[in-house]
Amino acid sequence: MEYFRMIVRDKIKALRKDMNITAAELAVKVGVTQATISRYENGYVRRIPDDILAKISDALNTTIGELTVDDPVYSHLHKDKY
Repeated sequence: MEYFRMIVRDKIKALRKDMNITAAELAVKVGVTQATISRYENGYVRRIPDDILAKISDALNTTIGELTVDDPVYSHLHKDKY
């Protein structure tokens, strides 16, 4: 799947599904609850804390930059781009 121009929550869900892992499995890897992953993926949390975002990116074999590049909520991580 191409992850171009997706916001963070959509990228997390798509990458997780591509890796064939459940929200519960991702939650264990990240150290949060399944409900928290669900809130992230469904947009109930506007901005995921940077430290949790780092754990999610590691668990999904990607980088914070790749997860956040097209999402204006995380523009603080890409100051040179915006």
